[in-house]
Amino acid sequence: MLYLIDAFNVIFSDRRLQKLVLRDPPSAHREFLRLVIDFYERDDSRAILVFDGGTSKNARCFYRDYRVKAYYAGDEADPLIIAMAPKLFKHNPELTVVSTDRVIRGHCGQMGIKTIGSMTFFRDYLSN
Repeated sequence: MLYLIDAFNVIFSDRRLQKLVLRDPPSAHREFLRLVIDFYERDDSRAILVFDGGTSKNARCFYRDYRVKAYYAGDEADPLIIAMAPKLFKHNPELTVVSTDRVIRGHCGQMGIKTIGSMTFFRDYLSN
């Protein structure tokens, strides 16, 4: 399974991470990555995390043998997610997009891409 994740949507869906990101963004980022990596090692899935911001547009980091990739949009994550989703879906029909954003979910839904809300994803996949 491949997940394309609107990272800050998921971070802000959890009260603990939300408080941490407001107090210490780098620590929240590391904790979120730890949760994601732990899940994907248990589940044998892959993830692409897309973060708002970053120092340069489309900067990338790779974790755990490229099974978890993090992209930094340079601005808002939404346009990058919308651009990446159809390309990924073409080669990965099992793609699931994780976001609470209505535009992203609507765009993906029209193409037949499975979507899941950020709160549901955090509760069902990361908090176990």
